[in-house]
Amino acid sequence: MTTPLLEVKGLTVAYERDGSPFQAVRNAKFSLGAGDTLGIVGESGSGKSTIAFAVAGYLPENARIASGSISFAGSDISSLAARHRYGITGKKIAMVYQDPAGALNPIMPIGEQIAEVYRLHSRCSRAAAREKTVDMLHRVHLRDPHRAYDKYAHQFSGGQQQRIVIAMALAAEPSLLILDEPTTGLDVSVEAEILALIAELRTFVKASILYISHDVRVISDTCDRVAVMYAGEIVESGPTTEILRSPSHPYTRALLDCLIPFGAVKESVRLASIDGQLDIAHATGCSFAPRCSLAEERCHQKSPPMAAVAENRASRCYFYDKIPTKDIRRSIPARRSNLGQPRPLLNIVNVEKQYAVRGNQTRALASVTLSIPSNRVIGVIGESGSGKTTLARVISGLELPSSGSLQLGGAKLHGRVQNRPVEVRRAIQMVFQNPNATLNPSHTAGYALRRAVQKLTGLRGAKCEERVRELLASVKLSPRHLEALPEQLSGGERQRIAIARAFAAQPALVLCDEPTSALDVSARAIILNLLADIQASTGTSYIFISHDLATVRYIADEIIVMYLGDIVATGSAAAIFERPVHPYVETLVNALLPSRQRRDLQRVESSPPTSNAPRGCVFHQRCPYKVGPICEEPPPWQTSMGHRYRCVIAPERLAYLQRSHQVQVENN
Repeated sequence: MTTPLLEVKGLTVAYERDGSPFQAVRNAKFSLGAGDTLGIVGESGSGKSTIAFAVAGYLPENARIASGSISFAGSDISSLAARHRYGITGKKIAMVYQDPAGALNPIMPIGEQIAEVYRLHSRCSRAAAREKTVDMLHRVHLRDPHRAYDKYAHQFSGGQQQRIVIAMALAAEPSLLILDEPTTGLDVSVEAEILALIAELRTFVKASILYISHDVRVISDTCDRVAVMYAGEIVESGPTTEILRSPSHPYTRALLDCLIPFGAVKESVRLASIDGQLDIAHATGCSFAPRCSLAEERCHQKSPPMAAVAENRASRCYFYDKIPTKDIRRSIPARRSNLGQPRPLLNIVNVEKQYAVRGNQTRALASVTLSIPSNRVIGVIGESGSGKTTLARVISGLELPSSGSLQLGGAKLHGRVQNRPVEVRRAIQMVFQNPNATLNPSHTAGYALRRAVQKLTGLRGAKCEERVRELLASVKLSPRHLEALPEQLSGGERQRIAIARAFAAQPALVLCDEPTSALDVSARAIILNLLADIQASTGTSYIFISHDLATVRYIADEIIVMYLGDIVATGSAAAIFERPVHPYVETLVNALLPSRQRRDLQRVESSPPTSNAPRGCVFHQRCPYKVGPICEEPPPWQTSMGHRYRCVIAPERLAYLQRSHQVQVENN
């Protein structure tokens, strides 16, 4: 029998917290063969990253391996001192982190950082190390690798930085590559690029891959096998395709149910979520029993063993053979608004925003003109740097536009929020990505809601308390949450408090800037259901910003597509997602498809900086259909397939080019 490259047996990892041990991982067991890929998936707090750090030898000082073993290439490495692990960690085992900027030295050229790995592990000369580095940068598809060698980390986008970190990890020719959420936080198109790169690298890199992710879809695209973690335990493991097709643990089934079905919309689908919340300190019985619809008395009294349920499959559940093969809850009717026809609400005319950065003018918004109607959800999509958040901050008054005008209900809107009258501040509210940054950690949730009600409505005493409790009920929280500090609430609960606060004065427009991107799939489903329910009942308009296209498709009625500060396409959500015409929209929607269905658009892997935005069509440097110098002239607005877009190519000609390109790619 072949010895696994990595074998983890009975691994328990404990952290010291307030003077007592806290078990973040309990009795984990799995193995990884040479050249194989294993994904570990689960919600935040499930113990995924702790396992990765334990394998790599990077546990923090307050953590220790309490029991069990980690064997690498047949040798137990779990108890080795740091000096003895030096020849393994970094050379034989390499790790790619979620935040590439934090892994790169900001004051050292990126090429020198990679070359240092070659010099250290391969004992080669500086000239040879530079040559190897340039070759590796080429392998990870970094544009112009010779020039990139001498650039610094801040001169690259997030996706480019992650390519550099992957190149650095591969420089030592490791036997095991650990990827810890390498695409979390990246735009959907950049994520697709990184996943495609990882798949491509597998053809010439012989390393085994341990992939950590909260995203089931990413694991399905990249891994042969998967281990599902919940509350510090592996609750199911086996071949990825089999587990995703027919799970044998109720938690796996629940995770899959929380995913937004491709093309789902709020009018016909209510998203499924997992009742309750993860409790890693759960003392007895099955850790998932408090949230499980199948749980019986014995589930609460004795933890089920990890048992074989089929060939190469195991599950920690007494009822592994009773798990539904498909979600039946999505047939529940969703919601419809009966608040009448939309009317003009907010008009934005020729708004520009520029920043001075190191002596250069960086264009964040370029003469943006649009109209936001009442009783509608307007989704704003585009990659990082496209101007989405700047647009929201200008509308909210947190940023002053460089030029242009805004009107709310026909009346001119002052650029600065502090100069706007209270009725305007009531009318426009904002929900941010990170509720931790918007809730005062020293004050309770009740204080946050009462203050908003008092400041925006003038209510006091019993009427204020009545309004606070109405808000709390509208986001499905109970009065007990009023006395909780933010640290005592889950991420989803904190975001619900932030949403309740935004609706304190019944606003006409709520700006939602990535409100679900920091949440697990279950909390995301809860928040999206809440936002859709509140909008349907109140008629409040949303400007909903997100890099998660499935989320935007679900909740938005209309879509605005931005690129480098420009609006390049607008239309109904159905038209934009089902019949994308503009080449940039086609690129975004293509990245949303499962990997086996994506088209090869052969595009450049990064956008230019906004300080050096191209002339004419802002997308022409990346466009696979560029027809010549005419694309460097300002493009006109075209109308086709139910939406408007900016392109010099006529709709019929563009459709022909798109069809011809796909035929050419398929023939190659």
